[in-house]
Amino acid sequence: MVEQTGIYYARKSLFLATMTAEESVKYQVVEIERYSTQNNIKLVNKFSDVGFSGSNTNRPELQEMLRYLRTSTQRINVLLFYSIDRLGRDLVDNITLMKEILNYVDKVVFVREGTTSDSAGFKILFTLLTAQAQDFRIQLTRTFASGRRSKVFAFKNYHGRWTPLGYTKLRKKLVSASQLTTENRAEIQGVKVLKHIFYQSLMGDNLSQIAKSLNENYGLTKRGKAWGLSSVRWILKNPVYLGALRGTLGESESYYIEEANVEKLVDPLIFALIQHRLKIEGKGRPRKSVLTRNPHFTLCLDCGMMLTQKKNKLTCLNCKRSVDVIDLYEVLINESLKVIEGNYESYFDKNDFIDTLRLQHKSCLLLYKQTHAQIEQLDFIKGISRNEKSEMLHKLNIKLDNASRELVVVRELIDFISDKSVSDLMSTHKVGYDLLLKLPYLFIVDLSIKNGTNQIYIIFHQEVFINENELLG
Repeated sequence: MVEQTGIYYARKSLFLATMTAEESVKYQVVEIERYSTQNNIKLVNKFSDVGFSGSNTNRPELQEMLRYLRTSTQRINVLLFYSIDRLGRDLVDNITLMKEILNYVDKVVFVREGTTSDSAGFKILFTLLTAQAQDFRIQLTRTFASGRRSKVFAFKNYHGRWTPLGYTKLRKKLVSASQLTTENRAEIQGVKVLKHIFYQSLMGDNLSQIAKSLNENYGLTKRGKAWGLSSVRWILKNPVYLGALRGTLGESESYYIEEANVEKLVDPLIFALIQHRLKIEGKGRPRKSVLTRNPHFTLCLDCGMMLTQKKNKLTCLNCKRSVDVIDLYEVLINESLKVIEGNYESYFDKNDFIDTLRLQHKSCLLLYKQTHAQIEQLDFIKGISRNEKSEMLHKLNIKLDNASRELVVVRELIDFISDKSVSDLMSTHKVGYDLLLKLPYLFIVDLSIKNGTNQIYIIFHQEVFINENELLG
């Protein structure tokens, strides 16, 4: 038997961290080499893609193999595949690939099926088996999607490939990484990095400054890349730190799940404050606008909206009224001293303001329900293209996401303000306030006073101050 020259291509769609690329496709290579030995084929090159789907041809080793065939000065007699579905799982792509490949090789062999491109009835068999592989891919995709859907909606579990910064998985739940929950030092280090990011943002640094500090102090991200604007922004905007899950299933279906199987690490009020700042900051570059980021959680007494700093003033963009920033610092210092000395007493009438927040909550809830109803009605809208419907769904999901977060913030504000006074808690510390980042206080400003002074109230979180005797013993 005359010796022939040959090459082979292997593919495995799943990448397993416990196996090398060679080990992943070893079962294919063993069968291909056995066939080569039996048929006196000398293998002169090999190509294999691991972790790439057969649904398209955007595979590095496949493209490298095609370049090799186009440019090789040596005639290749045989190209071997383990099976037709290893070439690909798309009918059109497989036919196109086969036409090109046969320009450069004498024949193609599919070992498992025991068929070659020069055999009788090959075209019919090749078309049938490729169509079967394509159908199997579609069914497999639906099965995986169903599994992800069940994982997200039924069990409310995180299903991402990368565990979010600061977390580790413990019995399928995302929990804060510590020596009690993981032995992975990188995950524990992630908690420090997470605090660093949020605290730097609270202190007024923009995304560029935070990224620079992270690269200097902590090195690369867990994916092995330098910190940049997008990676810092992703951390600061990720609702997983509120105990919520956000993501997409398939091409267009989005979800936002509160109270997921995720431990909350960041106070929703701190999270909301940072989101407010990110809108002003844009993409991290200092803006020429006079609007800057307010370093405190400050609310307007009349409407309950968050104030924005404008030069040396804090302004309610809804009521169009302002207060001097320096006045807040004076109130903070004076009232903090009173708490330390045991003379703190709040004169703020909580009930009226809570009523204002409840109206705000009612408005947010109405918006949430209306948006949700609009999403459900999309399937019944006729006369629009699939792309238009996908774009509408994307915008509605963003709107729903924002409304959901706003609901959480308003509920947290109501709880924050409704709690017992600090003086009642100086002797009794409530256990369980174990968030990594907590909002210690918030300001409420009456901007309606027009005699040159504004009434400024400060409310301390009930669990920020604890009895010194408890610390000692």
